[in-house]
Amino acid sequence: MTDFLKFLYHCLTPAKKRWYPFPAVYYLTYRCEFRCPYCSDGAGVPYHQLTFTEPDGARALTILKSIRNYCNSVVITGGEPLQHPDLEQVLNRLPALKFKAGANGARHPIAGTNAIPPAH
Repeated sequence: MTDFLKFLYHCLTPAKKRWYPFPAVYYLTYRCEFRCPYCSDGAGVPYHQLTFTEPDGARALTILKSIRNYCNSVVITGGEPLQHPDLEQVLNRLPALKFKAGANGARHPIAGTNAIPPAH
């Protein structure tokens, strides 16, 4: 569904049925080398103190495929998504899902370049 059609959907759908996000934010991992004071779980526990089991690449792609049913854009975030062991697998399969995608890219060796091909 294009962004314009989603906008029309929001305008024309009764409020009780109107949930359809424009972008999704997917936390691929909570791992991060930084200790930013604002990065927490919402209850004040910093990400670096959380105990968690992150999904492997196949599970992350299943989650992203499900998200794609409801929105066109995704921001891959975390912590630092570049610390996820299966990041390459996830990024290589994102174009097939036809997302408009982005990441913060703080550790990417070619940060500032178009590492993820745009969706068509």
